[in-house]
Amino acid sequence: MKLRQKLAVVLASAMVVTAVPVVTMAASTSYVTKVITAAKDSSFDTNLIIHVKDETTATTNQVIYLELSGAKFDKDKYKGLEDLTYDTTLGDKELAIILDKTVKEGDIKIPIYAKGLSDDEVTVTIDGNATKAIDNATVVVAKKSDAKAKVTAEDAKKIDGEGAVAKITLEEPFKNVLQGKEVTITLENSNYKFTDAGTVTGTRGLSGIEIKTEIKDGDDQVITFKVPGDFDAPALGKLEISGIEVECLDKEAPIEDIEVTVSGDKVTETTVTVAKVVEYGGELTASSKDVEITAGQKKEVKVKLQESLIDSFNDGKTVEFTLSDGYLVTLPKVNDKELTAIYKDNKNPKPEELIGFEYEIPKSSDEIVKSEFKFEIQTELDDEGEITLTAEGSRAIGDDMTLVIATVNPSVKVEVTPVVVKSGIKDQTGGKLVITETAKGNIKTGTFQIELQDGAQFTDKAKFEVTSGDLIIDKIELDKTTKSILNVTVKRASKTASTIEITDFAINANRVMADGAYDVKIKDADEKGTTVGKGSLEVEGFLLVGETNMTGTASFKIGELTYTVNGETVAMDAAPYIADGRTMVPVKYVAAALGVAPSDILWDQAAQTVTIFADRTVQLKVGSNTAVVNGAAIAIDGKAVVKDGRTYVPVSSVGNLLGVKASWDNTTKTATFTR
Repeated sequence: MKLRQKLAVVLASAMVVTAVPVVTMAASTSYVTKVITAAKDSSFDTNLIIHVKDETTATTNQVIYLELSGAKFDKDKYKGLEDLTYDTTLGDKELAIILDKTVKEGDIKIPIYAKGLSDDEVTVTIDGNATKAIDNATVVVAKKSDAKAKVTAEDAKKIDGEGAVAKITLEEPFKNVLQGKEVTITLENSNYKFTDAGTVTGTRGLSGIEIKTEIKDGDDQVITFKVPGDFDAPALGKLEISGIEVECLDKEAPIEDIEVTVSGDKVTETTVTVAKVVEYGGELTASSKDVEITAGQKKEVKVKLQESLIDSFNDGKTVEFTLSDGYLVTLPKVNDKELTAIYKDNKNPKPEELIGFEYEIPKSSDEIVKSEFKFEIQTELDDEGEITLTAEGSRAIGDDMTLVIATVNPSVKVEVTPVVVKSGIKDQTGGKLVITETAKGNIKTGTFQIELQDGAQFTDKAKFEVTSGDLIIDKIELDKTTKSILNVTVKRASKTASTIEITDFAINANRVMADGAYDVKIKDADEKGTTVGKGSLEVEGFLLVGETNMTGTASFKIGELTYTVNGETVAMDAAPYIADGRTMVPVKYVAAALGVAPSDILWDQAAQTVTIFADRTVQLKVGSNTAVVNGAAIAIDGKAVVKDGRTYVPVSSVGNLLGVKASWDNTTKTATFTR
């Protein structure tokens, strides 16, 4: 009978003799500093802590018994330990500890050295040997895991059919997983072979071990190595396999990825790409990703030019980099040296026309040429869409390379209702500009301008209203020197994207102005572009100049099959109606009422477009709220529609486009046009 069993019998007999009801309190608590995760058959260690509470005392020479379940004590490791005396003669699953000192309200620290882990859970049972200071308890000290080493690889190396591949890493989930295990690396490309097995370097818990790699005899597509098993690692480890080289068996190596599969008893079988076969050449890539620039503003970008393989580029030759839109604020530097500038006109260089730079390929070396360029791009108000950078230099890099480096987003969206005027008449009023920010704060504190083109003049300031958002406009004033500019002063930038409506523009169109559409520019009053940004935004069709054939008045009444021209009644075969607050009439009748001959009104069934030829040409497409006047696209208030086989248009829009003033009588439901 074991010592503890004999003691238990004695204690049981004593309890039978002296049994009386008692109230017991826990005298100690037991735990381990760390529950170990380990593989089957592996060794591990941790520390068992028995905390003796202040009400009791564990005395010198007291014996504590430990029994291990699911593993065995590694008793050789207990030899020579200080602080406690260990009796290792009881068997490989039992251990007796003799206290060398009295413990009152303190910890007894007992190292647990174990090996041969067999069960899913390893426990240690504590027998306090009937002392009041130490309670019997069972504590989990380790758990078995089937987790395997994880395989990863660095970015694939670029090769031309032969050369070194990327480094492969095996990482243990816990220590000793790879101890004594064999690892296999197999090429997945049948047209390749290994020419160098590389070297294995251990780190962390596997640091300092020697591992020999070799290409398998009779199979040059397999590399094997074995991790030594005669050591106990202090911690989990990593293995790095580097210097593996491959070679293509074909006369010409096809463009493909080179893959290997790493496997083993304790390795998660994984296929990784370790090399990419590429042609000689290079690539232009963006170091700064998804760069977005608001039109009129600037932003920094970074790009990288890199050859695919060593000696792909010709050293000493020049590469020219040019922008598709925008311009450079400053030239990039390489090795603290500013590069040579490229202007739109190098004979007449202007800062706003700095569109590129020259770069000389450095002298060849044993490394791939890799150069990064950092620079700011300045955009203008009318820029929109992608900006590309093109690298040219056939003698330097071969084929041209083009890369999208930024996307320009509009600062504002502008809608226009044109000012329709007659040449030679003063103080004509009308039109509307709706300026909407695409994001908050795009229009900043300061002054921007609305500038007429080609000889027209403003005669007074216009009306304005911020219809949405929190932008604050202080005032709009006429530039009395030029009379072609309205200055819009912004008192406070928006915190919510805002919309400005500017209406009732007062215009003088001189007699020398030809009939047609004229544009207006929106630009910053400051050359630095501090309010709306650099450059200008041209708004087409802001001013329509011309004459109309109609004189007098024309009226259309809702629901009636007649209309009047200068008091004369004319029959129609389709009645006007109201839709969404707009008076809609058949196009041929409204055009006729405005003085256009039937032969000058054309319908294109295929294009669903009606064209009116008067003193200007107006095109309206069914379903569109944009008209084309003398080739310029103009926003209109409404859309052309087809109803009962007839094409209807908004009377007010067509009248406005043809230079006729409109009025509406809500009582009689009549639209009247006068000239």
